[in-house]
Amino acid sequence: MIRVAIVEDEQGIQDNILKCVKSVIPEQGDSSAEIFDTAEEFLERLKGENEFQILILDIGLPRMQGIELGRLVREKYPHIYLIFLTSYSEYAADSYSIEAYQYILKEDMRTRLPDILGRLMQKIDTEERQYRFIGSSLEMQKLYYRDIVYICKEKSSKYVRYITLHGDYRERITLEQVAEELTDAGFIVIERGFLVNMRHIIGMKGEKIYLEDNHQIVISRARLPQVKQQIHEYWRDVR
Repeated sequence: MIRVAIVEDEQGIQDNILKCVKSVIPEQGDSSAEIFDTAEEFLERLKGENEFQILILDIGLPRMQGIELGRLVREKYPHIYLIFLTSYSEYAADSYSIEAYQYILKEDMRTRLPDILGRLMQKIDTEERQYRFIGSSLEMQKLYYRDIVYICKEKSSKYVRYITLHGDYRERITLEQVAEELTDAGFIVIERGFLVNMRHIIGMKGEKIYLEDNHQIVISRARLPQVKQQIHEYWRDVR
C-alpha cells in the first residue's frame, strides 16, 4: 500500500492536489492520501506508526516553511520521496539542494503531477517486490530491500548483520554473496565489511557516510572516489 501525505494550507489547492492523486491511485492498486494543513501537524503524525512513501508539500506554509520541513524529512526520513509545489520559480534551487524528487509550479500541477505520481508509484511498487527471506525453514523473516539501512560482516563469525528500519537481524551467509544479490538494488560496498543502502544515506563528509537513525560509517580510502561517484549518480537519478 502506498501512502501519500499532502501538506498544504489552502483548501482550493488541497482539493486540486487530491484530484491529481486520486486520478492515479485507481491504476496503482491499494493506496491512500492524507492531507495536513501545517508542517507541525504532519511531523506530529510521523511520530506515530503511519508511514508515508510520498510527501507533496507547499513551500509557502505558515510558521514552518516547506523548505525547512523538507530538510527535516530528508535528514530523518530519507526514504520518503519529496515533491515540492509552489507559485514561485525562484525556490527551485532550494528544493533541489535537499534532493527533492520533483519541483512543480502550481500552475503546471494538473498537467505534471499525475504523470510524476504515476511513475513514482510504479517505482515504489517495484521496491515493494524486492525482498529476501532469511532464517531457517522453521522461522523465516521477510526483509524488504528498501528497509535495510546497511549490512555488515560479524567479526570472527560466518554471519552477517542486517541493520534495518525495524530492527537488527543476522544470517549465516557471506557478505560477498549478499553483495552480489543487492548491488543492482542500490547497495554499495563502502569498505571490506560494509554494504550500504544508498536510499538511506543522509549525507557524506570527508571519509564518513551519515545514515538514517544516526548510523555513521567510515569509507575506506581506496574506495572513496568510487563511492562518492556512485552516491552522486544515485542522488541525481532518483530526482
